[in-house]
Amino acid sequence: MYNFENLKITLEFEKGFCLNEKNPFDAVLAYLYANELKKEGKYNPEKYIELPFVKQTNGVYHTSYPIFDEKKAFIDNYVFTKSFDIKLNQKLGKNKNYKPDLARGRHKMFLLNLERALVDKVYFYVCGDKTKIKSLLANLTHYGKKSSLDFGRIKRIKVATVEEDLSLFDKNGNPNRIIPVNVFDNVKSNNV
Repeated sequence: MYNFENLKITLEFEKGFCLNEKNPFDAVLAYLYANELKKEGKYNPEKYIELPFVKQTNGVYHTSYPIFDEKKAFIDNYVFTKSFDIKLNQKLGKNKNYKPDLARGRHKMFLLNLERALVDKVYFYVCGDKTKIKSLLANLTHYGKKSSLDFGRIKRIKVATVEEDLSLFDKNGNPNRIIPVNVFDNVKSNNV
């Protein structure tokens, strides 16, 4: 069926990516797998998607957070705003009496603050089937938030086999992803 291997997945970027929060890589794999199921006509939006090609212990997939050298990264906050310009709308000769509701609906104004990391690459540790994961990653063009603004455009993806499983814990025993407290001790003590 599936052959689980310890993998290091490296994403190389053309420019930086926007980080909303550090999410484990299983979210990306689930998105890509759901798209594959849709193409095959096997996707059911009401059914939970299992990732049979990724190792799982007590409901936790063996995938890490994004890891990058924060000392080499330029990290800043990027602010996105949206507002409707009533004066410009009237100048353009549109409905001069139109007064949109700026508190809700499609003209609602907002301010979004995202952390942006300008790095050339980021990597993840995964314990899963290398062949299946490589085929899914062939469809990944961007990583992170605001891909519509071309943040996170991927230049190259490398998938390499490594000896040690660092998908849940790093070499110092620190968690490499979110692990529920009730699972943490069990997983760590079994040295999975």
